[in-house]
Amino acid sequence: MPSYKITDEQGKSLKLTGNTAPTEDEIKKIFSEYYSSQPKQEVSLTDRALDFGITPFGKSDQEIQDEINEQLYQKIHNGLNLLNKSIN
Repeated sequence: MPSYKITDEQGKSLKLTGNTAPTEDEIKKIFSEYYSSQPKQEVSLTDRALDFGITPFGKSDQEIQDEINEQLYQKIHNGLNLLNKSIN
């Protein structure tokens, strides 16, 4: 039986064996099933803080989360202000 190497948009490749090459719909379904079967990776609070440009070292988890929440609030608030300006 022939083998087929399929690659998705993220660059992940899988090797399939079958009588015929998979169709585009079958490839989408295969990758969907593949990704749904993979364990979800938790992002640590430290990594989230660093993603926001927050220095987490020497701070409690609560202080870090409060700073992340404040930045999220500001981003949402600024986005709503921009939206209101574009509507008016």
